Amino acid sequence: MAPRTPMAERLSGAAKKLAGRVLSRPDLEREGALHERKADALDAADERSQEAAARERDAEVRARAQAVAAERDHLVNEERADRTEEAIERERVTEEQRVQAEAEARQTLTEAELQAREAAARRAEGEARRIHDDKEMVAERLRNEAERLRDSE
Repeated sequence: MAPRTPMAERLSGAAKKLAGRVLSRPDLEREGALHERKADALDAADERSQEAAARERDAEVRARAQAVAAERDHLVNEERADRTEEAIERERVTEEQRVQAEAEARQTLTEAELQAREAAARRAEGEARRIHDDKEMVAERLRNEAERLRDSE
């Protein structure tokens, strides 16, 4: 037997209540009232079911939005890491070229000039290494963050 609709329960309840009054049968009136309460319960259950479905749809939309935001953040972090790595590589190449140029220039300097320039070069190389190491650390953090974001998906 298929489940009855709230409307069918209401009609059945009203008919039984009326029949109970006409026939002076309180049991039929009570049965009619039960059908009406069942119709109210079916309406309430349907309303809760619709509310639950709406909440589920909302949750799915929020979950999709969060996934899209996480993917966007992941891509931004990857792009940032790539740009940082490219900048570090450019600086490395530039530094190698500068060091090479200095090496060639050193060959023509006198001993005193050579010593003075070597001291300056050591300071510059130390500073360049420090800057390079700082940038490597930043790049590593960005790579780790990107990997963490990928893993959290």
